[in-house]
Amino acid sequence: SSLATAIFHGAVCFWLPILTMDWISNADGQILGHWWLSSVSFSMLIHVVTYKILLESVYWNPVNLFAVGFSLVFYYLCVIILNLPPVSNLFQPQLHHLFFEMFGNLRFWFIIIMAPFGALLPDLVRTFYQKMFKLTPADFVLAYYKRSKIYQRADLDTSTSMELLSRSTEPVNDVSRQIEVKESTLA
Repeated sequence: SSLATAIFHGAVCFWLPILTMDWISNADGQILGHWWLSSVSFSMLIHVVTYKILLESVYWNPVNLFAVGFSLVFYYLCVIILNLPPVSNLFQPQLHHLFFEMFGNLRFWFIIIMAPFGALLPDLVRTFYQKMFKLTPADFVLAYYKRSKIYQRADLDTSTSMELLSRSTEPVNDVSRQIEVKESTLA
C-alpha cells in the first residue's frame, strides 16, 4: 500500500508539470524546457513529502509545525540563493533567474499549492477512513487520554496504556461505542 502510494506520488509529481506546463514560454518567448519542468516537479515533491509527514503525524505541537514550516522556507531560501547570478553561474548557468521566472507564473503557484493535495488524495482517503471506521489500538489509547485529560500530565502511566492496548481486541462497529467499551474496561 505504501509502495503503491509512493509510486502514485512520484507519477503525479512527474507527469502533472509535463502535461500542464510542457510548452510554457517566458516573457521573451523562449520555451523554458527541462530545467523549468524538473524544478517544478522537485518543488512539488518537496511539498508532497512535507504534507505526507504532517498527515502521518499523530501528535502535532508547535515544535514539529515550526520544523515543517522552517523546512519549506529553508528550501525556498536555498533555491533563491542558488538562482542568484554569481552562484548560478558558478554551479549551473541554466538556473540563472529560473525560479524568479517560476515565482511570477500563475500555473507554478497553482501546481505547487493545489497539486500536492491531489497527489495525497489516496492517503487522505485511507487515513480518514481508518480514523472513522477502522480504529487501531493506538487510537483507543489516544482517545482515552484525550477524554480523561491524562495526556496533559508529564508522568503518563505506561501500564495503563499497555492495559488498554491488550484489551482493545473486541470488535465493535460504532466508534463512540468502541471508546466507551475501552473506558469501561478500565473502571
